[in-house]
Amino acid sequence: MDFDPTLKLSTVIDQGRLRLLSILGSGSFAIVYLAEDTETRKRYAVKCLYKEGLTKEQLSLQRQEIDFMQTVGRHPSIAQMIRTIDDVDCLYLVLEYCATDLYEVISDFGPLDPAVVKSIFEQLASALLYCHSRGIYHRDIKPENVLVVDPVRNHYDDMSVRLTDFGLAATEKYQTDI
Repeated sequence: MDFDPTLKLSTVIDQGRLRLLSILGSGSFAIVYLAEDTETRKRYAVKCLYKEGLTKEQLSLQRQEIDFMQTVGRHPSIAQMIRTIDDVDCLYLVLEYCATDLYEVISDFGPLDPAVVKSIFEQLASALLYCHSRGIYHRDIKPENVLVVDPVRNHYDDMSVRLTDFGLAATEKYQTDI
């Protein structure tokens, strides 16, 4: 990406409703911001997919990610997409906010209790079975794409997790190009 993601900080989007506060993460094709509703102060994760310089195929893949999230987003272990905002230079996905991801939890606290690991595995297996039953295959399962819901309250003893980032998902059961 040939842009400076910090230039979007403090920007207000969604007809003045969401202010982009900080950068939560970045990938090859997107930046994820922490955003706050200017009226309610509720926090969201906002995935910003830049459109500038992309081919029609790449723009189509952005739309496909939205379609996938709309198809599977009602499962309790999949991050909810609240809405999308189509701007001149960006396509924004407003997502439920989770304070951390599984990678950070493992990095900060080391090995997790086996009962917690089993619970996380069961939640992810349920989410993946749901996706597969709808013909969507995630293809990017890793701790960074597993969000942890409300870790302060749960103290990592009984984690509720959400699968996120359907940017590499596909509808083909077997992928031959990597």
